[in-house]
Amino acid sequence: MIQQEIQQLPPSAKLVLKILEWNGEQTQKSLAEESLLAPRTVRSALDELSSLGIIEEDIFIPDARKRVYSLSQGYNDLIEPTSRSRT
Repeated sequence: MIQQEIQQLPPSAKLVLKILEWNGEQTQKSLAEESLLAPRTVRSALDELSSLGIIEEDIFIPDARKRVYSLSQGYNDLIEPTSRSRT
């Protein structure tokens, strides 16, 4: 079910998701720099991913005004079996 919802996401949200998969937790600024997307586009992608429960938002310890984003454990649980079946 969640995989179908991921397929329906806009390309920008899929790119942000892939960057989080590859690099682990990131700030909005680092996601914008890595993806070359506008900060507003990244924010929109993060909102969509968050609404699906795919990512988690936490306080960025070095600067509490910022947030850090990472994949949720629920998303990792969904992806793990898929990854293992390919190897």
